[in-house]
Amino acid sequence: MAKPRQAEPIDRDEERKRRGSLDDTRGPTDERLRMAQRGYAVGDDKRGGKVYQFLDSALDRLYGRLVRAAKSEGQTDQLRIEYAALSRYHRLFVESGMVGSIGSVDCNRNYSPSPFGRAHLAQTERQLDDRDAYWRARYHLDHNPETKLLGHKVGIVVDNVVCHGNSLEVAGYSVGKDSKTRAIKAAEQILRDAGFTLAILWGMVRAK
Repeated sequence: MAKPRQAEPIDRDEERKRRGSLDDTRGPTDERLRMAQRGYAVGDDKRGGKVYQFLDSALDRLYGRLVRAAKSEGQTDQLRIEYAALSRYHRLFVESGMVGSIGSVDCNRNYSPSPFGRAHLAQTERQLDDRDAYWRARYHLDHNPETKLLGHKVGIVVDNVVCHGNSLEVAGYSVGKDSKTRAIKAAEQILRDAGFTLAILWGMVRAK
C-alpha cells in the first residue's frame, strides 16, 4: 500500500522570483483580517494591486464604530472633525520626538551609562516647534473653561488613548472610574469633547 503523499509547502518568495515579480501581492492572511474586526480599509496602489491600511488603535476603533452608528451626515462630519484633531495631536506627539527610542546595549559597559544620552530632547527646530505645539494643546485641554471641572483628567485620558494607544477602559480607570462600563463611557465622552476642543483651537471648526 502506497504511503499518502504529503503536501509540500509553497515558497512564495521563490514563486515571485520565478515569475519575475519583486512585489509581494499576497496581502494579509485571513487570520489577520479576522483579528482586525473590520477595522481596516482597502485601497488601490495604482499598479493593479491592493493596499491594506489597518486601523487597530483604540482611537481608530472608537471612531470607526461611531461613524458606522452615525444616523446623519452632520453627525458623520462632526466625528471626522474630532478624529482629525485628535490625529493631529498624535502626530505632534510622535514627530516631536517624545516617544523616545530604545538604545543599543553594550555588554562591556555594564553599570556605566553615558551621562550624555539625551534621546528625549528635541534634535531639530521642527521637533522643537512640534513639541511646543503639543504642550500648548495639552495646556488648553487641561485649562479649557468648558471642561474646567475635569481639570487634568482630560489630558490624562487623551494622552492614554491617543499618544500611548491604551484602551478606553484603561483611560477611564486612570481618572478614577470604578467599573468597566463607567470607565469606557467616561473616556469616550472626554475624548470626543477633547477632539472638538482641539478642532476649535486649531481653526478646523468654528466655535458655536
